[in-house]
Amino acid sequence: MTTHLFSNRSWLVCLLGLLLAYSPVVGQGVKSLMTLRWALGAPQIDLILSQTSVAKELGYFEEGGIDVEVTPLGGASRTIPLVASGRSEIGYIGAETMILNAARDKDAGIVFIFNQNRDPIFSWVVLPDSPIRTIKDVKGKTIGTISLASAGTSYAKGVLMSLGLDPENDVDFVAVGTGPSSTALLQRRQIAALVQSDNILAIMEQSGAQYRYLPKTEYSDAYFQGGLFVRRDYLRTHRKEVCAYVRGLAKGVEFTFENPEAAIRIHWKIYPESKPKGVSDEQALKFSLAVLRAVMYKWDPSDELVKKHGAYSHAEWMKIVERMGLKDVVSDQMVRSLYTNEVVECANNFDAEKVREQARNYRMKY
Repeated sequence: MTTHLFSNRSWLVCLLGLLLAYSPVVGQGVKSLMTLRWALGAPQIDLILSQTSVAKELGYFEEGGIDVEVTPLGGASRTIPLVASGRSEIGYIGAETMILNAARDKDAGIVFIFNQNRDPIFSWVVLPDSPIRTIKDVKGKTIGTISLASAGTSYAKGVLMSLGLDPENDVDFVAVGTGPSSTALLQRRQIAALVQSDNILAIMEQSGAQYRYLPKTEYSDAYFQGGLFVRRDYLRTHRKEVCAYVRGLAKGVEFTFENPEAAIRIHWKIYPESKPKGVSDEQALKFSLAVLRAVMYKWDPSDELVKKHGAYSHAEWMKIVERMGLKDVVSDQMVRSLYTNEVVECANNFDAEKVREQARNYRMKY
């Protein structure tokens, strides 16, 4: 009897052993990804995020062990407290906000890591028959921006300061949102000028809106928009993940340069709500290509002082400070604390031609 029981138990032990040997172990072969939360200052996820969509779809982020979750907020300044408090890992803000904070001796513990837009992504527009001819003519007028917390407002303030105007007293800023609402206020002359992102203006122009662009000033000559930032302590403790993020982003940019049509279709796949409604696929693609091409050249570092994805030039930082009239308030050392090129090398540590070849040969998978 004892022998019989022992045999049954032995059989059970052997069976369990075989099951463990040949059954897949939970988690084995499944790559665990760390999610980086991107607090997006824009009010919606549109084509300016196409390079991010490419990086998600083609595994550029995944190969670095991360995923990226994007949440639109409708105001770039709102991203600072979220990142500073640890509720998001990544934010985007214009350089002016950081410079003005430094002038007021405010430090949220964040640092720019990636120079994404190498030119202003905002333009000043008026109605075609407006008496306003230059940006300096807006003194005493009302200016519309996406929101008072947007990077566009910060940029507009920097431009005004460079022209000797006081953005707090010489003009009135009002939040007008994006798209038809902002254009309607301009047409009803409730605002005299509109400072809007180039992609939104391109969308509205494709829909029939007419604007006259005010001439750019010297402020924009050697300008960069600002960029992506993280907490300083997060960069110290999660440098690998930050590197994976900026490298994935840079690869997404290269893919988009080579095949913008594929980038748009990938973006539509991930964010179907971003696809134009009520038109054919051909019309939607033509519309979207015009919008994307209005902004994507701003990501190109090839004609900049530092010809690498994400790189900052200290000279450009100091030029902005000088043109804002703050060189006696914001020191060289203070500016150096606002940004870092620490992850530039890993951002560019890939074969760009291989990515472009992948883009040329890409076939959409649904």
